[in-house]
Amino acid sequence: MYADPKRIRRNRVPVYLDSYTYERLARLVEMTGGETSVVSRGALERGLDLLESELHGSQSAAHVSAKRDVHAAHVGV
Repeated sequence: MYADPKRIRRNRVPVYLDSYTYERLARLVEMTGGETSVVSRGALERGLDLLESELHGSQSAAHVSAKRDVHAAHVGV
């Protein structure tokens, strides 16, 4: 039925939110007209994408810097 069986949503993750975060989520749900679980999942996925891209960006910058250091050591700079 699914092209990728890992896309089947069978992993439950209960999350406890403080009142401020819950109010933000409730406003977002009201503005979009969606369901709380769907909006929450979407926000989580977008947040994970953002965090991963930031992490990969900082790792790439560190990797380039490390390459420069190795190159400088070989060249004698």
